[in-house]
Formats: sequence, C-alpha cells, structure tokens
Amino acid sequence: MSFASPPRLLPLFQGISRWMHAWFIWLLLAVDLLAAFLPGPGQGLRDRWGEFPSVGVAINFPSILLAMMLFIAGLSVRRAHLRVLAAKPLLAGLGIAGCWLIPLALLLLLRWPASWLLPLSAFSQVWLGLVIVAAVPSAQSSVAWTQNARGNVLLCLTVVLCTTLISPLLTPQVVRSVGVDALAAEAALNDVFSARFLVIWVVLPSLAGWLTVSAAGTERIDRLRPLLSVASCCLLLLLNYINASDALPALGRHADAQVVAATLLLAAALCGGCFGLAYALARLNRLNQPEKSALVYALGMKNNGIALTLMGQSLSSYPLVSLVLICYILLQHFIAGVLSNRWLREAD
Repeated sequence: MSFASPPRLLPLFQGISRWMHAWFIWLLLAVDLLAAFLPGPGQGLRDRWGEFPSVGVAINFPSILLAMMLFIAGLSVRRAHLRVLAAKPLLAGLGIAGCWLIPLALLLLLRWPASWLLPLSAFSQVWLGLVIVAAVPSAQSSVAWTQNARGNVLLCLTVVLCTTLISPLLTPQVVRSVGVDALAAEAALNDVFSARFLVIWVVLPSLAGWLTVSAAGTERIDRLRPLLSVASCCLLLLLNYINASDALPALGRHADAQVVAATLLLAAALCGGCFGLAYALARLNRLNQPEKSALVYALGMKNNGIALTLMGQSLSSYPLVSLVLICYILLQHFIAGVLSNRWLREAD
C-alpha cells in the first residue's frame, strides 16, 4: 500500500466507517447477544497462550488486541494535542484525580439506596462490586472511543497510562477506604497490572504508534484514517465480544429477579453518574470538543480487563460481584456509543 496517493479501496472504507459509526450501538448490542447465546469462541479466545521468555507476562489474544488498539490510537496523536497538553498541564491531573474521586463521591450517594433496595444477604456482594468498579483505573478502550470521536487521544492516553501505573498502589487503598477487604483485589492487581504488563501491552504499542506517525508524517497517516477507523471499531467489537462471552452467561444463573433488577439499577446509576459528572466537569472548564470527549471517556469508562480478572480469579465465588461488573461493562460501551454518534454528527 503506497502512501503517495490514497489507496483505491479507501472510498469503500470511508463508507464502511460512516456506516459502522452510525450503527455502532446496534452492532455492540448484536455482539453482546452473540456472546450470550454463543459464548464458546469468545471464551476460547481468552485462554492464555504462554509467557514472554524471561519476563513472565502472559500472552493471550485479548492482550494482543489491546496492543493493536493502542498502536492505532498512537497513530492519532497530533502536535496540536501536545500543545493543548503543554498549555493545560492541570487538565491531565484533573482526569487522573477524577478517575477515583468521581466514583467515590457517587458511592457515598448510593450507599443508602443500595442498602434499601437489597436484602442484607445480597448487599455485601453488590456493594463490593460497586467499590471494585470505582477503584479500578481508566479503561484502555476509552482511548479507541476517543479516537473514533476525533478527540484528543494524547490526553485520554495520558490519563489511562497514569491511572494504570498508580492503580496497584492506590486501588487497594480506595477499596479499604470504604470498608471492604482488599486482599483479593490487591493480589489480582499486582499480578495483572504489573509494570511488566504495562510496558509490554500499553506503553510500547502506544509509543510505536506515536513514533510511526512522527516518521511517516501526519498527512500520510490521515489518508488512511477511514481504514484505521474501521480497524479500531472492529477491535472494540471483538474485545467486547470476548469480555461479554465470559460475563453474560452468568446473568442467567441468578434466579432472584428483584436482586438482579436492583443490581442493574445501581450499576446504571454509577455508570451514568460517572459519565454525567465527567461531562459536567468538561463543560465547567469550557473544554473544546476534542478535550471534552477525551475527558468524558477517560473518566466514564473503567478498566474491563482488570475487573474481569478480579471476577474470574479472586471473586469467582461471589456471583453478584460479577453481575455488577457485567452490567457496568455493557453500560459503559453503550453510553460511549451514544456519545460517539452524537459528537460525530455535530462534527459533520
């Protein structure tokens, strides 16, 4: 594929890209339904393949997809993003602090409704699930959503990277601060989000994309934007299918409809509150559209991978914890899709 002129297939990818963005919410729901009724392939794709020699970091298909997604996101970093970040260094700090302060503030508001809606036997599990969601770092998938919404990828990537780096130290403290035993969370965090994991699957792919666009030039990369946009959407859909394949079958195993409904309501309140407060914070600071979308996605979306790891390894005996994580995972992508469609329509 030559960079000298746009490839012949680019008009086709432009059409596909517009169609995928217009219908992405429904594509996401279709993927979730597929995961609910045909989870086997997704569960198989999560299997661990091995480890990097002498490093001890697990290799599996979701990690590779994550690296590809962050490489594409790195290709979207522009000098204008650097200028914004340099001119407003406190903006990244606002995002990093908000990642934990916003959900913790919402937890204070949700404590009484949770205790009122749930029987005592279910409350402890649901509350632990809400606390874990609030305590984990920003989701790497928020970078891809920011890219699809033509936002400031560098700002979002900075928040994701910094919160992920801090999370092994801060997340257990956040969990303990609201009266929950964090031993299981701490063990999973240290195992999954070690510095080695961070360097191999987050830092290096992002840096590689950034160096690629610097070497090739933004004009050449921009010619491939429709192709990159389609690739980013496909990666998001595939990652969501793999995550949902582990999560959705568990929904049918809980028979108490009242508890399930209350759990859905509480997860929706936390997820919607995080997005709503992030949006209000962006409006309050009078951010431009690229910075606003980056901040909203970084603060509204929580790390799916670490939540699923906690659910699968350390908290497998607590089905309602899993239910909270499942609900938040699905809701955050649904809200992200709604916002993406809105912002793209406004941009066009």
